[in-house]
Amino acid sequence: MTKEKREQQLLLIDFETGEILAKHTLWNGKGQLVKDRNHARDTTSGIPELAAQLIPAFSNHPLVETYLKLQHKAYPRYVRDQYSLIKQLVKEHPQAILDEALVLCMNRKLYSATDFKAVVTKITDRPQLQSSIVDSEVQLPTREETSKRIQQYETEMRDLSIYTAILRGDNFEATS
Repeated sequence: MTKEKREQQLLLIDFETGEILAKHTLWNGKGQLVKDRNHARDTTSGIPELAAQLIPAFSNHPLVETYLKLQHKAYPRYVRDQYSLIKQLVKEHPQAILDEALVLCMNRKLYSATDFKAVVTKITDRPQLQSSIVDSEVQLPTREETSKRIQQYETEMRDLSIYTAILRGDNFEATS
């Protein structure tokens, strides 16, 4: 690899092939970090290919296509970074969580990949319901004496027309 200066740029060139590996604009200031953000980006595939790689990771393909298009519209300059972050989340999380996050982001109009990541994190961090809590019938413990007293009482049954009259505002006098 060789270094070469041309027109205020530093070029890193592969010595054997002559391929330009990197271009950096020369900076005249001192003590400042100059970084080309493109070095961290995956430029091996185009943006449509990145989007196409993401679609199969979700169960609702039309919804994810719409989400990616809206994301592209909202962040055209950084769409590659947006898609790359979602691609990373796809590798780390199951489809059910991604689907739930997608629906939530679409409903709340959250089109940023960082918002999508925050929703995924929130979903994965929430406590799961225990099956014992979800029972439909819950038996409260009562003492035997209390249970016997409860069984002695009979609930009074009233005609539904009484309640309808009350709701209409008719005068009603209790007869109990």
